[in-house]
This record gives sequence, C-alpha cells and structure tokens, in this order.
Amino acid sequence: MTDTPRLNLTLTYLAPIPVGDEVDIVTIETPGLVWGWNVEDPILIDRATKIVWGPAGIPDGFSSEEGAGSDGATFREKSRRRGVVVLCVIESRGNGKYNHLQTKLSVARSA
Repeated sequence: MTDTPRLNLTLTYLAPIPVGDEVDIVTIETPGLVWGWNVEDPILIDRATKIVWGPAGIPDGFSSEEGAGSDGATFREKSRRRGVVVLCVIESRGNGKYNHLQTKLSVARSA
C-alpha cells in the first residue's frame, strides 16, 4: 500500500479547517517594491464552507473561484493545489504579550 503524498504547512495565521474537508491552497505573488514579484504566504479555501483563510493583506481583487486569481497589476496567482485536510493543529507560540497562534496543516494531495 502506498501513502498519498502530503503537503505539510505551518501558517502564521489561524485556519481551523476540519479534518476531511477539501481545500485549495493558493499561492500568489505581489509586485516587489523596486522590481520582480514576491511570493506571499498561501491562502486556503475550504471548498466545503467556501471560507477563505489567509494572512493579513489578501488583495481586494482575490477570488476563491478557480481561474479568477489574478488582476495582473497588484497580484497574480502562482499556483493552486487541491487536497484533503488530514491533520489540523492550532498551537500557541511564545509567552505573554508575545504570544501568538499558528496553524499546522497536513494535506493529502488529491488525484
């Protein structure tokens, strides 16, 4: 028996996606200050609930619809992968006022 390849993500934001939900993992690029494009943290779309989870600063023109992920000027879609969440861990990091939460996801890639 072969295991389905998994993508393990550590996200700097909360994304409490239920185990078993199918997700799209979208990576976008934004223009650099002087030149080139910067790769941003991934944006997750829970396909069961249609909730979009992402870091601060998701571009206004971003759409969860496949193929609509770019306006060409303020951002462009670099990649979109689909999978099923097999593990979701929300953990606390740091202490006191420096405490923050992050999400660890393991996603089995869809065929």
